This record gives sequence, C-alpha cells and structure tokens, in this order.
Amino acid sequence: MNIGLIICPSPFLADGRYMTALGLIWVAAALRDAGHAVVVLDLEEQPDYTRVARQWAADARFDWIGITATTPGFAYACNVLAACKQGAPKTKVMIGGPHATMAPQSCVDQGFDRVVCDDGFSGVMLAIDPGAPGVVEGPLTDPATWPLPARDLIEFPAYRAILPGTTLPAANVIWTMGCPFRCNFCSGRELKFYRQYRVRPYDHIGRELDVLWYDYGKRGLYVMDDEVNINREWLFGLRDYLKSRPERWALRGFIKAELFDDDVAAALSAMGFIEVCTGVESGSARILKDVIVKNTTPEINGAAVERAHRFGMTFKAFCMIGHPSETEADAMATRDWLIRYRPDDFDMTVF
Repeated sequence: MNIGLIICPSPFLADGRYMTALGLIWVAAALRDAGHAVVVLDLEEQPDYTRVARQWAADARFDWIGITATTPGFAYACNVLAACKQGAPKTKVMIGGPHATMAPQSCVDQGFDRVVCDDGFSGVMLAIDPGAPGVVEGPLTDPATWPLPARDLIEFPAYRAILPGTTLPAANVIWTMGCPFRCNFCSGRELKFYRQYRVRPYDHIGRELDVLWYDYGKRGLYVMDDEVNINREWLFGLRDYLKSRPERWALRGFIKAELFDDDVAAALSAMGFIEVCTGVESGSARILKDVIVKNTTPEINGAAVERAHRFGMTFKAFCMIGHPSETEADAMATRDWLIRYRPDDFDMTVF
C-alpha cells in the first residue's frame, strides 16, 4: 500500500522542532518493514499547514493517511483530517497516539476512518485491513521485535534538541515502556498499554545508539521513559552495557524518587546522566498520601534532590497545584518545599 503519515503542528509547545514524534516514526518503520511505501509529512513550523496537507493528500493518491496526536494537539489533527478529506475525499484517514489510545470515541466522533489504540506499530497493521472495525486495539508486543524509529523519513537534522546545561545536540529515545504505579491523577492507570512494564534488550538499544551517534552526530539523549529506574537489575545491566561501548553519552531522564537509592544514583551517574527529573507534584504530605496516592513524601522527594547532587547530577522537579481538596496551605507547602530543597529547575502545572 501507499501510506502517508503526518506530524501535525504543535504551536502550544515552546519549540515544536525540539523533539521528534517518536511514535509516528516507529509506525513508519513498521509499515516500511512490512513492504508498504511510506512517506512522512512534517507540518511543524508550517503556518499554512492545512493548505499544505490538502495539496499533499490530493497529489499523492494514498491508500491510507495516518495522523498522530496528543490531547493538546487533537484540534490540529482534526483540522488536518478535514484538509486531507478536502484534497482526497476517497482516501481513508486513521489516527493513533496518546489521545486516540485514551479517548478513541472522540476520534470516531470527529470522522476518522480508523482509530488505533495501544501499540501503534502492531495496531496499524490491523487498521489498514479493509475489514477492520473503526477502533483497533493493537496487541502489546515484545520490545525485541520493535523496529528502529525511521528517523530517515523526516528532516531529523532540523530538530534542535540540546541537552540542558550543554551545547550537545540531543535526540529523544524510549528504552522502557509503561509504569506499574497508580498515581490518582494519571489518565493511563487503568490501561494495560500504560501499565504493562516492558524493557528493550541492550543490543536493540545499541543499534539505535549507533545510528544516532555515527549517522546523525548526536551526543546527548533525552530518555523519555516514565521512570528509568523501575527495574534496577535491568538498569544495572544497561549501565554495564553502555560502559562497554566506546561512546560516552550525556543523558537526561525521569526517575521514581522512592526507588532512587545510592546504588541507582551511582549507576545513572556512571551511564552519563547529567540531570534526573521526577514528579514531585506537591510539597504537602496530605496531598501526596491521601489525594494523589503518589507513594512518596516530601522528605523522600527532598532526599532525591540531595542524592542527585551528591552524585554530580542536577535535579528537575515537576509540580502541580490545583489538586482536588487542595488548600492554600497545601499549595504553600509546595512553595516551601522548593525553597527548602532547591531543585535546579522546576515546572508548575495547574491541574
């Protein structure tokens, strides 16, 4: 089949060309490996993106067009759907990605011909079958069978990620999938795709590192796993594997604070991590325990900051205000936590 995939614009981001849409280029790789002709249209930084999408769809005569979207980007995906249908009314259009997985009915309601949930690179194979239902749930797959993301199908050198505090050109990667914890604010806590924890084999990761280092000159990595330290034995094995390779990466990734002990901190530092991040969320013990069910305390989170610093890493805290039942005192406890423990950076999101 002749299949076109579209990266929609994301003007709500500070820089839409900072990190790549990994899910979509993973899907592109799977389709190409299955023998389909695949092209990718990247609409980031396209002010007249609907006109471009409409003309592209009209000229190419695709069998299928696929779009990916997060929830903040869903409105743009719907605009692109309308443009593609104007340009090529008979071409089927599917959508996948985080929003489709979490809220498939909203995609059906907007007129997408297929909605792909869960593993995109398995679900897309079902979705292009003419007899498939409107909503397709791809089976969870073994990471050892995953293709490498098809970065060659996009203008990858145009992406501008730089590792914080450095001038190192960086790429975003995913080494593990899923989070088994059950924080109350997490929209994915009831979905197996987000709950089932899976890890990529070391040599599989190594093949991607070869491409990023030798083909594209990347020297930094944003490790976008939910938490890189869920499986400590796998992490220690990855440390040994990376130390056996000639490259020396600078890394930044997310940790689970209550699992961040001295052995894990030493391993991450040895792997090249220069910054670790965690969802501190609140400085209120009540909010953490009774409302979020975060499995941490302000003291555990504070110890994570101090431990990161002892092992030569900076620390970024992701925080939220506006939790259910939150009082002014709870919100001020978050302010006080930041002042006491002095993380190197923090975000504050309104829940």
